Amino acid sequence: MADAAELAFQRLVAANPQAVVVGNGTSEHGSSEQQDADAAELAFQRLVAANPDAVVVSVLGASSDPAAVEETLARRVVNDAAVSTWLESKPEMVGAPLPALTPSGWLSNSSTVQALRAGQLLRLEQAFDDACARSVHTALGGLPEEAWSHHASRQPGFQYAHSNIYCSDASRLASACPAYATACRWFEREGLTWFEAAFGCRGRVVVSASWYREGDYSTPHCDLGDLRRVAFVWHLTGEWDERSGGDLVWCSPHRRFAPSFNTLFLFPVHGASHHFVQPVAAGTPRAHRRLAINGWFCCEDEAWEAAVGSAGLSEA
Repeated sequence: MADAAELAFQRLVAANPQAVVVGNGTSEHGSSEQQDADAAELAFQRLVAANPDAVVVSVLGASSDPAAVEETLARRVVNDAAVSTWLESKPEMVGAPLPALTPSGWLSNSSTVQALRAGQLLRLEQAFDDACARSVHTALGGLPEEAWSHHASRQPGFQYAHSNIYCSDASRLASACPAYATACRWFEREGLTWFEAAFGCRGRVVVSASWYREGDYSTPHCDLGDLRRVAFVWHLTGEWDERSGGDLVWCSPHRRFAPSFNTLFLFPVHGASHHFVQPVAAGTPRAHRRLAINGWFCCEDEAWEAAVGSAGLSEA
């Protein structure tokens, strides 16, 4: 894996000289590689602190095929030319400033954590203050198409196509789209504090905005990998015709959720957390955007096992 990643790294950097590439794969080959991963993570943190505008690429998986690793690298570029080019045009502010994001009662309700520990999918309506949610919706809905990066994958067993703005972009969008930046900061700070207190472990957050355009979709997957423990999807779709598809489908037990506004989904990540997004139908009005802010609360294996036990959360 190391040789393949190194070769892919060299190829990718040759094509993207401003990129910073960080290894973040999983390994089954002993503690020495885990120590290498820990060292790489520390180096990454130091490098990003010194280069806040760096392009970040996450290396996922454990393939020995350089071509496969290179494809993964290219697919996981999280801060690419699209948003950078848009920001370089010095755009006017999209949406109004949002000083803070205010959650509803779910954050302090012990039943939320109990349900997650029991392996359940949670659907929380009116998850945040309505005015806050509308502010974030307006901001994301007002971003021009060129600010979004379209991502697609044709991996065996998992395919997807959708557009994103990743959290690495959020800090750079603080002046251009402040409400989105505020929402990201909430998940990174208050959201993370809730996760750490709820499960008794130190963690980190991966967060992005997503937009499923006409024809976009994701096939069934369970989100396992990258130390993900609890997933969140905050639906921020406004006007929507259910004939346009784009439903979030939970596989077992089967449940289907049409795109909605200010609805937060939370679920523990495990081998039975399969879900997918139905394709957005052809002819969906361009003014109707299937929008969400989504991501994961993540935690190292050792800390997670100490917090919840070796069996992890229940696979309801």
